[in-house]
Amino acid sequence: MTQIRPNIRLVTVTVGLITLLSFALNIGLAWQQLGTFTLHLDDAWIHHTYARNLAQGHWFTYTGGQPSSGSTSPAWTVLFSVGHLLGIGPVVWGLVLGGLFHMLTAVMVYRLSLAYFGNGWLATWSAILTALEWHLVWIALSGMETSMFVALSILYLLLIQTRWQKVWLMGLAGGILFLTRPEGALLVAIAGCKILWANRQPWRRAFKPLALMVLAFVLVISPIMAFNAVVSGRPLPGTFYAKFVQWVAPWTIGKGLNYFRLLLQYFWLEGSLFLLFPLALLGGWLAWRRRLTLLIPAGVWLVSLPAAYAVILPYLQNRGRYIMPLIPLIIILGTWAAVETMQRHRFRRLGYSVAALATLLVIVFWVNGTRATVLEVRAIESQHMTVAKWIRTHTQPDAVIATQDIGVLAYFSDRPLSDMAGLTDPTVIPIMHQPDRMADYIRQQGATHVVIFPSYYTQLIEGQNLVQVFVSDKYDFHELGSDPLAVYQFPDD
Repeated sequence: MTQIRPNIRLVTVTVGLITLLSFALNIGLAWQQLGTFTLHLDDAWIHHTYARNLAQGHWFTYTGGQPSSGSTSPAWTVLFSVGHLLGIGPVVWGLVLGGLFHMLTAVMVYRLSLAYFGNGWLATWSAILTALEWHLVWIALSGMETSMFVALSILYLLLIQTRWQKVWLMGLAGGILFLTRPEGALLVAIAGCKILWANRQPWRRAFKPLALMVLAFVLVISPIMAFNAVVSGRPLPGTFYAKFVQWVAPWTIGKGLNYFRLLLQYFWLEGSLFLLFPLALLGGWLAWRRRLTLLIPAGVWLVSLPAAYAVILPYLQNRGRYIMPLIPLIIILGTWAAVETMQRHRFRRLGYSVAALATLLVIVFWVNGTRATVLEVRAIESQHMTVAKWIRTHTQPDAVIATQDIGVLAYFSDRPLSDMAGLTDPTVIPIMHQPDRMADYIRQQGATHVVIFPSYYTQLIEGQNLVQVFVSDKYDFHELGSDPLAVYQFPDD
């Protein structure tokens, strides 16, 4: 009888089937309860709006044909534009890319675990748990660039481990990673430190390969950085600054510390990582005691990403999507610690019990996570889609819509927008919390309608006596405690 041994082909087929089953389960439940399915985060439609314009030959523009530096992920926008060029529907193409990168994440987890620990079955277990982890499934169904960034970050850690000598490759891959999410620069810096340390004798030898890596990195990112600088005066997209001002400012030490409390709650107390997270901490301790220096880049990434967000954006948005790149590493370290525990005679039973319970928890939350997907689809259909259709039906083609959520409205209303959140128009960021100046800005933009969540803009509504002309709630979403999206006009309109 032939013994089955884990290999990359078997793992790819397995995680591919899990991904297909995950998508079928989530999409099927949404269709059963709502009669529809769509990309369930508004920001995904921001990417699609940029991508549609790019496919039509308008470069990086949003609405009104004006150049915009608001794309946080130019690489994702370019990939989305391929779907538009091929005539593939935005939801289908978003799911195809999300599924492919979800599979790639699991396969890269297998490769990285194998490179770290050399245990094929351990690597296979890690890959399967990654494919089942409900946060990663949820984000793969959303149409967001997070799935691509998670996959590429694990791939880049693998390159740091196995291909760091090829500095041009490290620079080019790092540039693509940066164009997927700007925080990818942290991993590029980690790679640079690895190159410096590996060539430290003498130190002057280290600077040539480092300079080559940096040159390749700059060649990849410089076109979009130059474009952003010309359009907005800043080389980076203004989305971080806009979200910081809208949700965080002013920053305090207390907010930064509270972010770490939220992270602890997110990774430990709220979901499938309840056992894997403390196991990962045990794995980190074991790696430290055994001086496993090959894990240093992963350890630095695990610390530096949340530390950076504690400063620049200390809040968890969309079920913690900015911190999701750490989940695969927690699974890798957690499963390794479980196996190490199993191999100790005194703790063998405990190790097997914890490993079984950890796997069971991941499966339970994989199934239960479908509720979160249906909830998000219900929200965006109930609010954004309903309002976009109303705007398209009940306003003139030249109507200008001022809004805080610009994704679905831009894509489906076919009306020019005035961005109140500063994501595509950074000029509004300094006045975001000044209702009177915001009202003047909206009027100067020629806005005929204002689409907002009322509880977020109470002072603007009351101060300008805005008149509500439509409120969305197709699926009675207010029963779940959400503030319904509403359409307003100025009283003299």
